Amino acid sequence: MRYLKLSFLSVFLLIGELLSAQTVPKDAQAKAILAAVSKQYRSYDMVKAEFSFTLKNQQANISETQNGTLFVKSKMNKYKVSVGNQELISD
Repeated sequence: MRYLKLSFLSVFLLIGELLSAQTVPKDAQAKAILAAVSKQYRSYDMVKAEFSFTLKNQQANISETQNGTLFVKSKMNKYKVSVGNQELISD
């Protein structure tokens, strides 16, 4: 019985090690992609993004969509968000 427990534990640890080894290249690849996107983003003086978001609440029978605009000065870490008649400014 003890041998069975040890072999089960060994197989479990081996599977865990194999699964974690497969995620390492993906993590490195993900970090490389994020670094490239970050470098490109920081090369811009100003970034503008138009967006929309939808609030859905089935219990209250609400489905509301709002449009907005995001302005970012990437090098200064400042932004402005305009949604409807509201503005959020970070300076």
